[in-house]
Amino acid sequence: MFSGRRCTILSLVGLFYLIALFCSSSVFGDVASVSGSGVVWTERATVRQVSVARPQYSASSLLVRVSPEQSTQQLAEMLQQQTGVRVRTYERFPQHLSVTAPPQVPLEAVQQYLEQMPQVQSARPHLLVHQLQTPPNDPFFVDYVTDPTEAPNQYYLFDMNVPAAWELQKGSPDVTIAIIDSAVSMYHEDLHDNIVSGWDFVGDNVGWPGEDITHYDDNPTAWDPAWGQPEEPYPSIDDDDATRAAWWAAHYDGAVGDTVNNDEDKWGQIDAGTTHGTMVAGLAGARVNNSTGYAGISWNCSLMPVRMMSAEGIGYGIDAADAIMWAADADADVLNLSWGAGPVYAIEATDPASFEPGGEAYLIEEAINYAINKGCIIVAAAGNSDGGFPYTDYANHDGHSGGLDFPGNLTQTISVGSVDWVGDKSWFSSYADPLLGEVLDVVAPGELGWTTSFVDAGMWWQQPVWNEIFPDEPIPPEEWVPLGEDLYTADQGTSFSAPLVSGFAGLLRARYPGMTYQQFREFIQRTAVDLNFATYPGDDPYLGYGCLDAYEAILYADAHIPEPSTTALFLLGLAGLAGYRRRRRNS
Repeated sequence: MFSGRRCTILSLVGLFYLIALFCSSSVFGDVASVSGSGVVWTERATVRQVSVARPQYSASSLLVRVSPEQSTQQLAEMLQQQTGVRVRTYERFPQHLSVTAPPQVPLEAVQQYLEQMPQVQSARPHLLVHQLQTPPNDPFFVDYVTDPTEAPNQYYLFDMNVPAAWELQKGSPDVTIAIIDSAVSMYHEDLHDNIVSGWDFVGDNVGWPGEDITHYDDNPTAWDPAWGQPEEPYPSIDDDDATRAAWWAAHYDGAVGDTVNNDEDKWGQIDAGTTHGTMVAGLAGARVNNSTGYAGISWNCSLMPVRMMSAEGIGYGIDAADAIMWAADADADVLNLSWGAGPVYAIEATDPASFEPGGEAYLIEEAINYAINKGCIIVAAAGNSDGGFPYTDYANHDGHSGGLDFPGNLTQTISVGSVDWVGDKSWFSSYADPLLGEVLDVVAPGELGWTTSFVDAGMWWQQPVWNEIFPDEPIPPEEWVPLGEDLYTADQGTSFSAPLVSGFAGLLRARYPGMTYQQFREFIQRTAVDLNFATYPGDDPYLGYGCLDAYEAILYADAHIPEPSTTALFLLGLAGLAGYRRRRRNS
């Protein structure tokens, strides 16, 4: 038990920190605007040069040594008000400040300005310290040299400065990223160690062998290799849908899909099964440093498969809402939504300026609000509507320019667009409609995103069918790749940009468990690399605030979230105060 004197001291400590926190400028608020008499910075229009070498000094923050006769607190307040920089003070080092330059402002300009001030003894970029370890040993964790199409690689991690971010944070199994999608192949060699239990809200009219197909399955994943391969005779390319459907119903589950085009996709495609969800999961959280496959961005975070789409890649809005709320109740930290319903005017045939989500769209928005209130960060793909299909009037609708897919257009979600390997907007990536107040938060590479996959129905069926089409060049059966076999492949779409941001959200949530989605949005927006600066300085409808820079975002968060020691002392002080008051009442 605490003594009375110790309780009094702890109470005073707690009250001191309480006053300090509330009387200071908002920890997470915007910096003061640059006034007319303040400093006006000249912005830079540069693209970060990717390098695998560890940086030795910060590219965005300075350590400032203040003259002994100068009040550090007064100087900090003056700098924030007049220059727009962000300033951090240190209790243990009262004559030092950390100064972070505003976005797009050259650090050299800030340094030169500070060094001319008589109150400043020196201003130098922060020295960076690193963990002493080698890079991940995943065989495909390589950056391209000249052309990423030459070989499978992970250029996207380097373009987002992820290897440098890993020196600061590698995630934690205690942080869970829910892959709300078509489920995940939990048996994949590069995923299974990170998979935690999920749920199936579809059933897909295809259950596990010998099981009731109508129930919810709490293990919504993929093909079990122990089941073996389907027996011959294989369905022929000339067989009708009924024959093929009967054959597949006897030999598969929703993990691998089928070759029958008789459901809801309407595009004449063979089912992909859980391939989409498996690819998304790999980008967010494939196991790192296991000498296998690729490296997921979140390194150590857990992956929760929550299935709300059928084998054809189609899901109902109510299942999506159910899945979102279930994941929130299951304590998921980050929810990845690599799907959408199209721009708002594609959902309702009304003027999009007066759009109000109705029906199942309304349920999805309610579910998103529910998850956010439970502390979740929700990352949504911006959409692939700019390609003109299936929304032919995408950028020509009553004067509206573009439009993000729902629910990526909601302000509650972190919307993610796509860029290619040189930083140009992907041809398909949806962009925001300013007339609707939409904001695209950031972009991430969404082309040639190599990741985890497996041999689905379409890939497997093409092998024997090939022999029917080209009998003179048959593929020997012993060379056929087995159904459900682990695979690595690449694809394109904002579906594969979003999980890169979700994976990073997992990294940052592991570092700061109490981080809210508003804080996460601020961190990634303020540190994103403005790839479109020459045409649209600052944020714009096409590339948002720019490309995610994982390393700079962590540094920014470190500079603007209170030190853990401060929070701990504050809570300890409150505990002491409570104990003291109880003793007074009992005396």
